[in-house]
Amino acid sequence: MLRVRYGSFQALESAFVDSLRRRGDWSSAVVAPSRRLADKLERLAVVENGLSLLGAQFHTFHSLALALCEERGLGGLRVVSDPIFHDGLVERLIDEDRGLSRAFGGAGRPKAMCAAARASLRDLIDAGVEFSEVDEAFVEDLVSGSSERGGLTALLALGRAYERRLAELGIASHGALLRAAAEQAGRSALIRGLGAVLFYGFYDLTGLQLDFFEAVSDAAADAELFFAHRPGHPAFRFAQPFFEQKLRGRPHEAVAEVARPSALSEALEALFDPARTAPTDSSRLEIFSVSGARDEAWLVAKEILRLVEGDGARYEDIGVVARSLDPYRGALRDVFSQNAIPFHGELGRPLLSHPLAKTAFNLLNLRRRDFPASLVLDLISSPYFRCPPAQRRSWRRGIARSGIHGGWAQWKGKFACRLDKEPELRPFWEMLSTIRQALGAEGPWSELSGAAWRLLEQRLALPDDSSRDEGQVWSALKQALASFQVFDPLGSARWEDMLEALERKLKEASLDRGSGRGVRVLDAMQARGENFRFLFVLGLKEGLFPRAIQEDPLLRDPVRLALRHPAGFWISPKAAGHDEEKTLFYLLLSSAREKVWAIYPRSDESGKAEVPSLYLRELSRACERPLETAQRVSRQPLQKLASRELAWLSPKELSLRLSVEGAASARYLDLIGQDGGWLEHRLSKIPLLVSWTSPGTHDGLIEPPLEFLEQLSAQGLSAKAIETYGECPFRFFAQRALGLEAEQPPSDRGRLDERAKGRLYHSCLERFYEGLDEDFWDGSPDWEPRLSRAVDSAFSESGWQELGLYPLLWEAARRQAFSVLRRFVSRDLEEIRRSGLRPALFEQALSAPWPGETPSALRGLRLRGVVDRVDRDGNGRFRVIDYKTRSRGGVKLSTAIERGEHSQLPVYVELVASALGEELESARLYFLDDAEAKGKPAFQSYEARDWARARDSFLREIDRRLARISRGRFPISPDEGDFGYCRRCDYAMICRKSHGPSRRRAMLERE
Repeated sequence: MLRVRYGSFQALESAFVDSLRRRGDWSSAVVAPSRRLADKLERLAVVENGLSLLGAQFHTFHSLALALCEERGLGGLRVVSDPIFHDGLVERLIDEDRGLSRAFGGAGRPKAMCAAARASLRDLIDAGVEFSEVDEAFVEDLVSGSSERGGLTALLALGRAYERRLAELGIASHGALLRAAAEQAGRSALIRGLGAVLFYGFYDLTGLQLDFFEAVSDAAADAELFFAHRPGHPAFRFAQPFFEQKLRGRPHEAVAEVARPSALSEALEALFDPARTAPTDSSRLEIFSVSGARDEAWLVAKEILRLVEGDGARYEDIGVVARSLDPYRGALRDVFSQNAIPFHGELGRPLLSHPLAKTAFNLLNLRRRDFPASLVLDLISSPYFRCPPAQRRSWRRGIARSGIHGGWAQWKGKFACRLDKEPELRPFWEMLSTIRQALGAEGPWSELSGAAWRLLEQRLALPDDSSRDEGQVWSALKQALASFQVFDPLGSARWEDMLEALERKLKEASLDRGSGRGVRVLDAMQARGENFRFLFVLGLKEGLFPRAIQEDPLLRDPVRLALRHPAGFWISPKAAGHDEEKTLFYLLLSSAREKVWAIYPRSDESGKAEVPSLYLRELSRACERPLETAQRVSRQPLQKLASRELAWLSPKELSLRLSVEGAASARYLDLIGQDGGWLEHRLSKIPLLVSWTSPGTHDGLIEPPLEFLEQLSAQGLSAKAIETYGECPFRFFAQRALGLEAEQPPSDRGRLDERAKGRLYHSCLERFYEGLDEDFWDGSPDWEPRLSRAVDSAFSESGWQELGLYPLLWEAARRQAFSVLRRFVSRDLEEIRRSGLRPALFEQALSAPWPGETPSALRGLRLRGVVDRVDRDGNGRFRVIDYKTRSRGGVKLSTAIERGEHSQLPVYVELVASALGEELESARLYFLDDAEAKGKPAFQSYEARDWARARDSFLREIDRRLARISRGRFPISPDEGDFGYCRRCDYAMICRKSHGPSRRRAMLERE
């Protein structure tokens, strides 16, 4: 005989304990909706109430069903509960059947479609639908809309194929498991041997669960259902249909409520009832508004410390609950750790966030990603990668020098060709080739997962002093791969299939869930049936609590309603989720005995406004606490810290607050065992950094760098270096003096990068012009075949393999080069014939003493540079040519030279004049990218007369720069316009150009 007892969870707990105590033989079975609640009931009975339950059993529906099926036997069927297996099976069934494939989106269906189909399928199975017994005529009579009929028909066909395939594979489906358990219940010795079966904490069941529940309760000698429901209350509308249709006909009684079961008892009576209110003071409810999830976590941590340290509460008495923990895991974990708050709950870091898990997955994922250079560098730089440090450094340098972006074609073309010259790279290449072969396998899941584990063991290793987390990650990786052993019935798989499944497993896994004691951190579903002394409810904003309810596109609500009535399957429409959210909100608020903190974000971390939850507004109405009166936690860090007592601040927060208030923060750090001198030294620098006057060493004004100056005198100064100092002395200092060589971006397989294009264009033009004889210049030959041969020669010498470009794109780049250079050469030949100046020198390296006045520290300084082209005539004149792939913007060339903004051409002029002893005709920048087609000049010229007039002032400007270099003057000089050099600077990360005081001091120094 089943008795139904209903009421709030607080009343049900007392009745449940009384029922166990009254029975006395302890041979009962307790069945709860979740393992967490089952364990909680066991603690409630044994630990909190001192009952001896040696013979009692605590189950979920699933564990009790498994126990009954083990008693009966499944006829050789296996149970596979991994959802990834079943998603994979559904995907395979859809792929194999042309009709199913069309019904579920065809070949171009979204990746998530199969998982969505299985979710809808699971709802039908849970409702008790037996696919083999439902025919098309039934669907025709049941559902009116053609689209709904088509969707249901497709799902039923998929269900039939799914259960048929499971039977072929010898695997028991979820539905088959519950049906077999329900059949076994009537003859089960296990059920007959129980004094009673107590079902606790349910407020709804699926169709299969209902069948199993009825079978067990009918077979048991005694059965009780403790049903979380309050008839007539608006918050329990979700449970009302189940109670009225399935339970009202059985013996039932309301459980007497305990006296004031929760902090908000009166307000909960008014919740969702517009006609009622219940004034509630701040001793039982506080409402806070904050900015962002991290501030929510910060507020909770400080209030917990106040409760524990100030009011004597225990951590175990406190709960922190959100509708979903996903937005809060990282923030709560970090803030609780910083404040030394023990916690218990699923706040563990995602497994894939751990460096070891990332390294392992990146290794297995190399071939699927086509070996991007960044991923390979990350792999060999990892401390878990098996490689001697010296070899590791050599390999990294080799990859950087090769300029690889990614793609096996680039590795073969740009790296393998270096092995003869750099034999130390050969072990790396052999290792990478071996890994590539290992990652291309196809076969049974067990073979692929075994090969993956062997590769991880071969290439990765834990350090000798590995941490507990590292050991946990390594074990989790092994366990995840081993779990694929049961996937063999799915048939052969590709390596990519195994990787996708592994990635999903690793994303769902987490580390360090907490100590098992301390503050309980739960989501709203996990918190059902829990009791707290103090409760913090987070995330009370729209879209989070209540969650957004979305209709199932494959099994829409009209179909669900038709399946429920008149078909009689117990399945709920998705829209019923709105009522379930109300139930969860009520259950959550009722679980706090003394006080509730309701916290909502008025804005996110970036300051974007958020909308308070409708449920929070309803709570504030019921409690007569207008939301506008909520306490506001400031976004400003210093104001937040000032609002809390010093005792509740973390060491970092306390030292910051003491520093701002002018107290002895360094002394405090010394007292707690940290380096106060470190802080004191850095605090002493703050006045210098925030000063708007008096530039100093922190602004790039240093003592004369004697070692660097000596090196500069010996090596010479290039034209580019002179120009760089003129643009920004700090960039010159970082690059030339400090040797901070910026890493050049690797080439992309999908395009020819500008540096490679420039080198190829230079090579094409050199091959074309070099060796032209007098007959060419005297006549009018067809020069295009010669240019075509020059382009072919330059491109064939480099080759698409060396640059790692796709062959088709390489051919497109070659054709584009010929087209661009043909237009350029046509113009250039006309100019050559007009001027009489013919190409004579190409890519010529030149050096000459600096003609101006050099500082004593740079005595003997020489200029150096590589001139793209020098044209000469028979009258002792020359023209300097500098090729540019793209046309330059900004001011005119003559203006830029006279201002000292462009130094390369004047330096080249001085070098050529010194080497040849001839007279300058002009200096030109030639733009190769068909600038005229874009409305820009094809070249810019600087005439000899202009240089004669500007030479002395230019030399004086360079003298001034050399003098400043010798004195150690390297301030920043920002230029952030459309054509400014800041847009292409490699050192932006270490430049303080965005800091107002630093920028002002640099300007004062330049003045």
